[in-house]
Amino acid sequence: MTNDFDPEFWRRDSKSDRVLLQQKNRDLMERAAIHPRQRPGVVTFVAVIQISRGLILGVAFALLQGLPGTNWGSLAFWGTVYVASNGAGHPGLLTPIASAYALIVGWGLLNLRAWARRLAILTSGITSALWIRYLVLNWLISGSDLSTHVHTSDSTFVRESVGLLLLVDAFIFCCLTLYPDVTEAFTGS
Repeated sequence: MTNDFDPEFWRRDSKSDRVLLQQKNRDLMERAAIHPRQRPGVVTFVAVIQISRGLILGVAFALLQGLPGTNWGSLAFWGTVYVASNGAGHPGLLTPIASAYALIVGWGLLNLRAWARRLAILTSGITSALWIRYLVLNWLISGSDLSTHVHTSDSTFVRESVGLLLLVDAFIFCCLTLYPDVTEAFTGS
């Protein structure tokens, strides 16, 4: 029978606990040496955006192909599909390709693949520039004599959706190019 109030008993247990903690620390350090890169939180957020885009597009395409006669008249539904598809509107034949692309890039970003970062930077940069061009041309045409010959979008839905698309793509571009520690996280892959 041991005496629980014996100081020698407690010293012995805390020494063995210390040895166990040191062993656990060594194990954790060895694991960290195998996976030295840490994924920044902003990369995780951008990956979730990409994966969400892919899932929304895939679900919208499946719903519209599986139930073609159904009226999906909800403005929220079409707004989400419009934003997820970068302004493509109703899902078409290229929607599954866009969905797969977004899912693959999102997976690549989660796994810190350099090719996924480069693709996300390229596509978000191009689409940001195209949306800025669209907004500027729409603004210039709507205030001139050309507005009688050229259709411009005066719809609040289109303006808000394009603004949201521009913000999302600009956010992705800026996060993956300018955010600290992002470049270092993707080196070596």
